[in-house]
Amino acid sequence: MTPISWCDFKRRLDALMPKSRCFSNASSDGRSRPLFRGHRSNTWKLETTLERGGLSNMLLETYLQDCASVRRFVGNYAPCSIPFEEGASAKYHDLFANFPNFEYLAYLRHHGFPSPLLDWTESPYVAAFFAFREPPPPEATAVRIYLYYSDLGGGRGYCRSTAHIHILGPFATVHERHAIQQCWYSVSFKEQHEQCLFCSHEEAITLSESKGSMQDKLDFFDIAISSREEALADLYTMNISSYTLFRSLDSLIETASHRILQTKQC
Repeated sequence: MTPISWCDFKRRLDALMPKSRCFSNASSDGRSRPLFRGHRSNTWKLETTLERGGLSNMLLETYLQDCASVRRFVGNYAPCSIPFEEGASAKYHDLFANFPNFEYLAYLRHHGFPSPLLDWTESPYVAAFFAFREPPPPEATAVRIYLYYSDLGGGRGYCRSTAHIHILGPFATVHERHAIQQCWYSVSFKEQHEQCLFCSHEEAITLSESKGSMQDKLDFFDIAISSREEALADLYTMNISSYTLFRSLDSLIETASHRILQTKQC
């Protein structure tokens, strides 16, 4: 696939997401509105930080025990007001009504703890910022913006013994970044020997595609690396920058340095 320009990306978004439906949860054909995720390289897989840390296929029960240990240790220095229920059920049939300790797991995800949660955003432009924020790695031929549709208009179904994706929505108390970045999260799991086991998103999506299921549709845009400065300048005018998305001193200096040093190069 030939990478498209930044301008072409914006044109395609305007056709994909009419502004008149920006607050609707579904498109006119019944599909869920897409969620977006930006990658600095079109060669990168759709992996969670837990998978990238070599901890794929971990049991949910084990992971929750580890999170409890982190909470107790970190609480010595930075107490967190987000509740955490130790001993919460990690059984498959209990996950859909109330995924155990989701808000605290998302909180840890935002602070860099390896996580089974894959983060998404409602904003294609926030996703584009994460794709362009840093220079691409040598193997990249483009940056990639993923589009994920949880429902194609036929409703969602599950088979407990095979990989499937669970979507965790935006109305949660996590961290200000959660709201600013318009975050959603997904987690992929299956039941094995009566226990809940994390598995890859790509496994679940490939399974859905092979069965022709009306859910878990993945698409993407590849944008030319040469568009990076144009994209970042455009995003800055939209008030999308490292500082506005992270609100820390480090991100403020990152935003200032990029603006000042890039100006000198022009």
